[in-house]
Amino acid sequence: MPQYTVQLTAPAGNYPFSLVTVSLFCAGQPQQNCDLRFQPNALVQQHVFNIANGIWRLRVSGRGFVPIDQQNINVNANAVNAQNLTVLYYTLHTDRDRDGNLDGPGQLNQKTPNAISFGAQGRGAIIPVNCNRQGNNAGIGYTDNQDQNINGNIDLAHDVAQIEIRRNIVGPPAGVPGNWGLRLKLDKATDDDDDAVRHFRIFDGAAHNSAELIGPQTVQEVAVTTNSVGNARTLGIEAIRFAGHNFPSGQAVLTLFTIQPEVTGAGNPTYFYSERLAVARWIGSHHRQAVSWLYVADAPNVTPDPANPDNPDPDPNIANFWTNLGANATNNAFRTALGNAAAADNPVIQVNTADPVHTAATRNYFLQGNNWVSYAPEDRYDDRWLRDTMISGFSKWPGAAGAAELQNVFMKTHRCRPLQNWVYRTLLDLPALVNPGNPPHPKVGVYYPAASDPDDPVSANSGGNFGVTPPVQKTVNGATTNYLYGRIYYGHSTAHQNSHQVDPSSREFLSAQNIQAPIHLDTDWLVVGHVDEMMTFVPDEGQADQFKKWKLLVASPKAAYDILTANNQAHGNARMLQRPAWNAVGNTFNYTNLNLANSQWNAIAGQREEVGVAVNATIADFLGNGQAPLHNPRRDKQQVIRYTYQDLRNWNLNGVETVIERNITKLKNAFDLSEQDIIRVPVIFYPDGFLRGNFTFGDKISPWTPGRNEGFNVFPGKQGGFQCGALTADMPNMFVGNDRLIIPKPFGPWVEAPGHDNDPNKTNEDNNGYDLFERDLVTKLQQAGINLRCIFIDDWYDYHVVSGEIHCGTNELRAQFNGQAAFGNARYANWWTAVNA
Repeated sequence: MPQYTVQLTAPAGNYPFSLVTVSLFCAGQPQQNCDLRFQPNALVQQHVFNIANGIWRLRVSGRGFVPIDQQNINVNANAVNAQNLTVLYYTLHTDRDRDGNLDGPGQLNQKTPNAISFGAQGRGAIIPVNCNRQGNNAGIGYTDNQDQNINGNIDLAHDVAQIEIRRNIVGPPAGVPGNWGLRLKLDKATDDDDDAVRHFRIFDGAAHNSAELIGPQTVQEVAVTTNSVGNARTLGIEAIRFAGHNFPSGQAVLTLFTIQPEVTGAGNPTYFYSERLAVARWIGSHHRQAVSWLYVADAPNVTPDPANPDNPDPDPNIANFWTNLGANATNNAFRTALGNAAAADNPVIQVNTADPVHTAATRNYFLQGNNWVSYAPEDRYDDRWLRDTMISGFSKWPGAAGAAELQNVFMKTHRCRPLQNWVYRTLLDLPALVNPGNPPHPKVGVYYPAASDPDDPVSANSGGNFGVTPPVQKTVNGATTNYLYGRIYYGHSTAHQNSHQVDPSSREFLSAQNIQAPIHLDTDWLVVGHVDEMMTFVPDEGQADQFKKWKLLVASPKAAYDILTANNQAHGNARMLQRPAWNAVGNTFNYTNLNLANSQWNAIAGQREEVGVAVNATIADFLGNGQAPLHNPRRDKQQVIRYTYQDLRNWNLNGVETVIERNITKLKNAFDLSEQDIIRVPVIFYPDGFLRGNFTFGDKISPWTPGRNEGFNVFPGKQGGFQCGALTADMPNMFVGNDRLIIPKPFGPWVEAPGHDNDPNKTNEDNNGYDLFERDLVTKLQQAGINLRCIFIDDWYDYHVVSGEIHCGTNELRAQFNGQAAFGNARYANWWTAVNA
């Protein structure tokens, strides 16, 4: 029988394939097969077949090799058939090392990298959440990642990442077999995630208007023709969501399958390249980040129902009551004072006024399953709470040529009130020259974290209930954990008070970012239940330790009553909760009483009603045992229950102060917080809500006092006790600017001291008197070495009487925290190299 030698020469080069199968066929003869494996130093392999004379057919095939199919070979003697092989294969490329350039292929038939990692040597492509609105290509109310196209060249250049499919050829030129195919598939990274196509979108190209190829509104896996790839094909990719609800990993796996039917049969993958992807992180802003823009709402000419601020009532009787209470129809004066303070800040803060009422209603869109659904804002008449509408933050990811892309991103809270219209119709469409001659407003993103139903838009979900510490550390047994971007903190009820429970979507979103580990605090003791009513952080840049460049300001009834006690002898008649106005003609002060809404029993109507009650008093009144002007908020009794200033004082000092201190203990357990880091700010609280139910022995303030004493012997936030509102304006609920603090005037004890101050920046009132609570805060800040100017603004009838203050009514855009400058190392410039999470 003839000896027929098949000699194959594989090309020199670097490629991951080495095995081919050689087959010989002849009618009436058994098929002949052998496998040949090539090595870098053995690129020529041969096999000798002993075959009968006849007409034979030669086939050579292998993963990554262009097949050979040679027919009508006449074998009648010994012969050698020499063939040169061509390697042709397809690879998938991402920016795995995060330098802005697409990397070489990963490992054949493996997921690359083995796991997503961060830090200096971190690996895995980071994909931006494209949640701004560039070029207004997306529909009104939609962000760019809520439609199926790339929205313009700016979107493409900055907000959409790229992947690439490449054809690789080693050896003699050869065409791609017509029956070869490619499939691109997006898979979830963990079993805890929903399908990855609900979180990422891959486009069919990398140009304006490139359409969704893989994503929530198309498919998870798609065929890609080799003709469409050519030498290489670039595809855009964006993330639809940040990590969070039904997406805890924040990751996905993208795989390119190549199908060579001659090797594995029709439709069956022959080999694959697979890349792990990670979505960019959202990072909440803290008060050490410089402010560039401040937002405040233009309060409408419709008055809220003081009995229920969350449900404004246009009834004219309510409007008349509100006028009688002393409130203005708009917040023009407040906005003017706020604007003056912002303009005097250094750097200057630009002010943007939001108009929630006259902005057309816009629905809030979110992805439910594979479909975009939405809800409309509720028909509310008053919405001045910009802090509650959104949370300031940013996102960052690797950009082109090693640069980093930065996007300011506001987390839209689970709240469906009219300011939603302004967020989606106006804020998303900026920049615009809001004030001619001033810098334009930068483009911002808006992200709504719901991934299924919108959850309940209760008070706890509002932005005032979320804060971020500056960078902090936690040391345990000599081991230190650095929180380079601070820690998020929020109030969350564990006592089944639904209005004080942050919804699962928000909590899962914040936790899944895995950078600013959240801290849960107790705000059940507050009627509104927001952490900004209790505390805030102010910068203390004079500290050398980068993890201690702050002071924690905490509301403290004890601080307030200590001031009253210390000044009772000298200033016992000093007026509190009155607005002083200097009368230059008479060289004296005129005073206006300040009112709060309080429930009274109307015996004729047989029901309770809200009336305006003047709360003015003196230091001596607050330290005495006379009747306090406000009434017990219990509504389970018809008759009004009175209480004394002594009841109020004991409840503040032994109840409210204790609950606040318990929260401070929680913070001490969460990071290194000492008493030297805390400034206690005088605030007096009052019972503003009653919690029905039975108290326990452990809920009692004094175990020796029988019963609950109409609620005054029960810790605030417990059943049978009260929830609190601020009686004196809540100074920690301030706006922290760049070189000044914009603080609500507390209307604490006013000491008349004509001509005591010659500061030209002070008002006539300030030059002829001073507020003991204001002076206390200023003095404590100065003693701590904090060089921030305190600007006190009257917000009593604009925000205070409806259970809020300046912080509640404002929001801001802050610069990214400069970690490289703060920590002296380029590693800390970007979160993906700074943290190892």
